[in-house]
Amino acid sequence: MGMLMNAIIVVIALVAQFAFMNHPYEHDHHSIGSLARGIVSPDSTPLKDVVAVVTGPTSGIGLETSKTLLKQGATVVGIGRNPKSLAETTAEIEALGYAGTFVSFAADLSDLSAVSSATDEILEQYPSIDFLVNNAGIHYGAPWKTHEIDIASKTKGFDLCFVTNYLSHFLLTEKLLPALEKSTLSDPRIIQVSSTYHWLSDGFSLGTNHPDSPGMPLAAKGDFYDHRHRATAYGNSKLAQVLHTQAVSRRLEKSGSKVKIISICPAWVGTDIAPEGLMRTIVKTFAFTPSQGIYSLLMSLFRPEVKSGDFVGNTDVVTHFPIKEYMITSNLKVDLGGLGVHHLREHFTDMLAQVLMVAQRFNFGWYIQDSSPESYDVKLQEELYDWSSEVSKEFM
Repeated sequence: MGMLMNAIIVVIALVAQFAFMNHPYEHDHHSIGSLARGIVSPDSTPLKDVVAVVTGPTSGIGLETSKTLLKQGATVVGIGRNPKSLAETTAEIEALGYAGTFVSFAADLSDLSAVSSATDEILEQYPSIDFLVNNAGIHYGAPWKTHEIDIASKTKGFDLCFVTNYLSHFLLTEKLLPALEKSTLSDPRIIQVSSTYHWLSDGFSLGTNHPDSPGMPLAAKGDFYDHRHRATAYGNSKLAQVLHTQAVSRRLEKSGSKVKIISICPAWVGTDIAPEGLMRTIVKTFAFTPSQGIYSLLMSLFRPEVKSGDFVGNTDVVTHFPIKEYMITSNLKVDLGGLGVHHLREHFTDMLAQVLMVAQRFNFGWYIQDSSPESYDVKLQEELYDWSSEVSKEFM
């Protein structure tokens, strides 16, 4: 079934690619300089006094974001897990001669102790921070191979995807928020690189009352070797980010803070997060390039009309699917006997995701849009926030 779906995607994408060859789309993310000059500084290097912390800066969206900010004079503080990759990125950036400065800190985001230590070092050097881009993430490429996924002690027994994509960024946000409050910008910003794929999750695995995981989110459990658990891990972690955005935004508004927090979706982008093999080849061939993928991120950093708590995407194709509200929120299940119980919402979301990879090419831009219905559930937001806060206390 998976191979058939991939074959169909290739055929559709090839047709779309051919049809689109004579209609190239353009975007203005390279006008970020003039945009920044209007908001931050009129200088020719408008971000020369800006400090931006970016996770996952050595490839894909994180690298492209770092380079774009560096071109405009920013100091980019990159947090990555691989010291060798960080050194190579530093050398590459220095060779390009950007106006800004790249400073790297090594920390594996699946290790909350390492994240905490790196954050303390950053705060020693940069007591005031202007932007935080929570970008780094992983995806289980083959969730059925659960025997190949070891539980590392560094994750404290939590699911690797959940810690890397969400919990590490929760900790980072909590620890850096006081430094963001000290920014001289009128509205320093936190960007959560989430995904429209968060629609896959109904949120049940993110609450603290799941019968299989009383007291903690089922999605956080690292010893739950169930195919569905692994297959939905990415969607759950991305919904967790959006829930976190809403919870933090509400707290910032209540305290009168000038800091904004925004969730974004870059849509399909040709990066190494896609599973290895045919799927990665398809994505890198037909999806947005990283420079296109960061468009919604840049607009969320600099556009004054973007509000705290917004969800901003590079395309709003999903918004226009007339049956999505019913199909995605219905939570219908089908028992196929020996083949197990299949949750239609998850299959439908997968199908929508494949369609999106082709359709997004005809709908490029930046769009403030609705996230999934579950993302607005205040009770769920608070449950997850309170649990995450309690877990993070050890590392604050």
